[in-house]
Amino acid sequence: MAADDYHGANRWKRFSDWDERALRLDNFAVEDAENGFAAFHGANDPAPGLTVEDGRVTAMDGVAEADFDMIDLFIARYHIDVAAAPEAMAMPSGEAARMLVDMNVPRAELVR
Repeated sequence: MAADDYHGANRWKRFSDWDERALRLDNFAVEDAENGFAAFHGANDPAPGLTVEDGRVTAMDGVAEADFDMIDLFIARYHIDVAAAPEAMAMPSGEAARMLVDMNVPRAELVR
């Protein structure tokens, strides 16, 4: 079955062209973790970590507060709930991801 047959007779030609583009087919580039081109689990990815002292985030992922960039600083000051942080850091990331997409997990369990 040709791509045009699958999508119907009324499709514009440009949509057929888009359907054949490498980016759409997810083969635009090959992952190369050794050179830092990896979506997940790259060789240079830091281990997850969070240090809270006196109610303040003092380190994230092995980076001290003094070395935070603007985004890290914003996350540390305004996004992390230091009361919930120990529980969140103890949870496996796969479990957190599953909870986010599982419709049987109550919203109250995700948002506190």
